[in-house]
Amino acid sequence: MVYACSLIALGAYAVPRLPRLQPGLPGTFAMLWILFAVLALAANLYFMLGADEERKHMLEEKDLLPSRNTLRVSGSRYRRQRGL
Repeated sequence: MVYACSLIALGAYAVPRLPRLQPGLPGTFAMLWILFAVLALAANLYFMLGADEERKHMLEEKDLLPSRNTLRVSGSRYRRQRGL
């Protein structure tokens, strides 16, 4: 939350001071700076909203990742349920 708020504050402070978006080196720098700031904000929001946890649970349900209830026996490819 702190990083997302600081990114918003940085954007509010820096975007008006960036060069105009026109062809050339200053415009390219401004566009890349804005894209990087948006990417960083999107990554923070992605993890704040818990989308990574939701994806992990979805993969566990499809049996692509080992679930929390399974143990891997060392040296073997067999899994056994906890409590068995």
